[in-house]
Amino acid sequence: MSLTEILEHINDYFWYIPLVLIVCLGIYGTYRLKGTQFRDFKEMFRVTFSKECPHKGKISTLQVFCISMGNRIGVGNISGPILAILVGGPGAILWMWLFALLGMASSLIETTVGQLYKTKDENGDYHGGPAYTILNG
Repeated sequence: MSLTEILEHINDYFWYIPLVLIVCLGIYGTYRLKGTQFRDFKEMFRVTFSKECPHKGKISTLQVFCISMGNRIGVGNISGPILAILVGGPGAILWMWLFALLGMASSLIETTVGQLYKTKDENGDYHGGPAYTILNG
């Protein structure tokens, strides 16, 4: 048995664990947040696309949304759905939508925790991210 075959066997076995954890955490987050990704859908659009003018030197909610989406969407999120539809057929769209709905709760929790553990420096600027969350959380 070659090293490649051993690694493929390990990969085939262990990829289920993160998938199950992510789905379970998405379901748990949806339950704990009382389905906020469904309840507050209209409010989300109202706040994101509001015409309120931000304070001087601050960014608007739409700009924050665009920055956040730029951070979350990568090459995998562009080519992944295409490959899923090619390999799995049109039924893959249903599963992508279901996982996206569960992922909304996980994303909200991740963003909220990131806001809780950001730090402010002496100039009044905020610094944060995964490293700050791990360090301060």
